[in-house]
Amino acid sequence: MRLTYDFKSKDPILTLIGPSNLDYVVTQFALSRLEFGLLLLSNRLSPEAGLKLMRDCGTSIIIQSPSALSFNLGPRLQERDSSIRVYTMVTSSIYRDKDLDFQGALSIHRSLKSNEERQHNTAIIYHSSGSTGLPKCIATSHAKLLARIPPGKGSKAMTASPLFHAYASKLTINCMMEGKCMYLANAEMPQTSQGLVEMCEKATPDVFFAGP
Repeated sequence: MRLTYDFKSKDPILTLIGPSNLDYVVTQFALSRLEFGLLLLSNRLSPEAGLKLMRDCGTSIIIQSPSALSFNLGPRLQERDSSIRVYTMVTSSIYRDKDLDFQGALSIHRSLKSNEERQHNTAIIYHSSGSTGLPKCIATSHAKLLARIPPGKGSKAMTASPLFHAYASKLTINCMMEGKCMYLANAEMPQTSQGLVEMCEKATPDVFFAGP
């Protein structure tokens, strides 16, 4: 399916749904490079909550991982709003293909903004948990996303938190900026206490980041 987009708004937003794996990371940075802002939806949201967040952001396009861990959220949102379009996230079998013509697969009219102007564009939109009602959007500009926060001591870090979680996402990006190695837990495997212990024993991180 061909994605066509014309940049007419200040901050064009796409919605990203999927487990926190390499495909998710590659897609996030690729779309950001193409100047899209990204609404990162938890794959465990209810359709009602997902629609509310998408409407708040003014977006109707979803890029969803083919993984079963996406819980078919994109199509379930589309069932409730026929204006929503769902595209399948590319996998490593595609983006590692050196012969693939990516330019031919996209029709993008990019903006002519300077780097100074782009840093104030929306980079990522996280959302609250919705524990006291429907979740709310938390927009973050490129400048704020790249603002340094202490990523802990040592050269190796690990997180088991999903990358749609604001804390895990920002820390992972900060570790990349700092040249720190960040290990991500395998999203395809259940998180158990024994599994986390085994991961720590294997990776031997200097700091472990986890959600509350």
